[in-house]
Amino acid sequence: GGAMTLLSMIDADQGSSTGIEFQQVFSSDYDHYRVLGCFNIGSLSGQDIRFRWLNSSNTEQTVAQYYGCASGFEKRSAASGAFDYGEYGADYSTIGSDVRGGSYYRKITLDMTLFPDAYASNTYSNIQWQIGYYKHNSGSETAAFANGMNSYTQTADLSGGGIKLYLSANNWDFVTCGLYGIKTVT
Repeated sequence: GGAMTLLSMIDADQGSSTGIEFQQVFSSDYDHYRVLGCFNIGSLSGQDIRFRWLNSSNTEQTVAQYYGCASGFEKRSAASGAFDYGEYGADYSTIGSDVRGGSYYRKITLDMTLFPDAYASNTYSNIQWQIGYYKHNSGSETAAFANGMNSYTQTADLSGGGIKLYLSANNWDFVTCGLYGIKTVT
């Protein structure tokens, strides 16, 4: 078992912001972390939600050492199908590919578990995540769900660091998202 402690919360219209950042949240007080959130995105379709680690100076870790894989299912009004995607060596991890916006509802939910290995060097820091969304736009409905894992070959100290989520093509409309520290009880 364990206890979750809220370390940081974003509850705002992000407007023209290019990303959601939880800065300087990692400490030796917690074994791992969890991000729970819901948000809307802008009207452009086919966006990726991207993830980067931040170090203690809030510098984005962008070296080509991210790895990822995911699978999911999408259901539309006329067709449905499974999908998968992966990446190797990108300067970010993809958390949801081809996430669709629209002029009506854009409700996205995200659940991430973070293992930053913040106090070791040259190790794999990783995340496990699941994302779901629903879109309704003039009778064209889409519901989708995906889950995946992503890892990062750590070359920088992440102690005292955090994370950034950002979109490939547009701005966030509204965000309610919290980052929690989890301490394992033994």
